[in-house]
Amino acid sequence: MATFSVPSYIPSTFEDAEQLRNAFSGWGTNEKVIISVLAHRNAMQRRHIRHAYSDAYGEDLLKALDKELNRDFEKAVLLWTLEPAERDAVLAYDSVSKWGPADSTLIEIATARSSEELLSARRAYHDRIRGP
Repeated sequence: MATFSVPSYIPSTFEDAEQLRNAFSGWGTNEKVIISVLAHRNAMQRRHIRHAYSDAYGEDLLKALDKELNRDFEKAVLLWTLEPAERDAVLAYDSVSKWGPADSTLIEIATARSSEELLSARRAYHDRIRGP
């Protein structure tokens, strides 16, 4: 099993955003850079990278990742980059739209989250899935 270690120097969020942008440019996508950046950051740092990317390039990092990646790797990276409420919203939507409402994902979300987390997931669902 592979393990990740925290690097001794953590670049600024703008440096991380630039590295991700460079990973997207050129011929093909440098998936190793994407993993290297996102795997060595916690959820808060990934959120800041997402905002820095948007500020620097005028594009949502999630949309850029969606264009560059595909299949299971894309889904894993996107879920990893989302905030917890957004992740719950996407998983709930996938559960209902693809596998039916009796899926264990919905049960997990409903029983393992606090009422505040459920409300946040509900808001994220309406913002992300349903639209404004």
